[in-house]
Amino acid sequence: MQLPNVDILDMIRQGFQFLEGVVTDLQLNNLQMIATAIILNCRFNLSMVSRTWLKEKSVNAFSHCLMYAKFNLDEGLRALARMQQSEHELIDGRFIIDDTMEHHSKFCKFIYGVMKHWDHVFNTNLKGICIVFLYYSQGEFIKFPIGWKIYLKEKGKTKNDLALELIEEGLERGFPCGVVLTDSWFCVRPFVLALQKLGLRYILDIKTNATIRVPVKKVFEKRRGRKRTKWYVTEKIVPYMKRVRKKREIGFVGDLESGQKEKNLYTIKERVCIINALPGKHKVVYSYDPKKKTGKYLITNELTWEGLKVVKEYFGLSKSFSEMRSSNWIWRGPVSGANKE
Repeated sequence: MQLPNVDILDMIRQGFQFLEGVVTDLQLNNLQMIATAIILNCRFNLSMVSRTWLKEKSVNAFSHCLMYAKFNLDEGLRALARMQQSEHELIDGRFIIDDTMEHHSKFCKFIYGVMKHWDHVFNTNLKGICIVFLYYSQGEFIKFPIGWKIYLKEKGKTKNDLALELIEEGLERGFPCGVVLTDSWFCVRPFVLALQKLGLRYILDIKTNATIRVPVKKVFEKRRGRKRTKWYVTEKIVPYMKRVRKKREIGFVGDLESGQKEKNLYTIKERVCIINALPGKHKVVYSYDPKKKTGKYLITNELTWEGLKVVKEYFGLSKSFSEMRSSNWIWRGPVSGANKE
């Protein structure tokens, strides 16, 4: 049987230069060959190897290679962080936390980390690897992963614990964090408390069944000899934000020459309040997309930020407020706070 003979690509050699001195020359050469095979989409992959020599165990061959070669992943990630920070001028970027699941149906007993997880897409339990990852994003073009961790139920650590470990590792490796962004899965009290202890700003997606403390008037009256101790009532976040009348519209103005119609991208409402399950005050921002007819509720601990800035940071809009105002953007509605970048 003849095997294909492919040399390592030049761009692969240049891209892996940051590992020189971190791993041995043999390990570096093997990693470069694996990357070349992945990019070229060669048929000489793990499945082909399985049918020839290693059979089922080849599915986990790469993990065994890294384990027995004593490859220090932490040192490799530190070298990668130094390379990324030297290539780009990083200033107060976004730390994006999310999780994903890779499904498996064959050879599950040979793959590390495969467990039964609830999949929200298929609404059923599936076998797969659940991975929590941390991305760094700054501006329009700087986007890359910082780190990842495999979620294992038997280890006793939650996804929130893994996310906090990734954030702390990213900070320790020198990445500047301007704001932490997550979905509603991570919007829980322990995670929020940990972010506050680290002194980080955050914007979190919050579930629609969350409740808010609504203050009531203090009327001193005795009932059966007892004074009232709680001067608030709880209310769901959806009806609470519906009562907020002030709103802002963000979009594009129309153009008579080109025939382009006026387009509204976002309708934004905001209110500072206390979330019943979270510590401290938060600004709640409701963003409605009239095209998709969908809304999203966001919270942030940066009470001075205007609602538009919260939406801009969360959805990764690259334009600044000054650029929006000087271009053909719609800017309607009351101003609730200072427009600070």
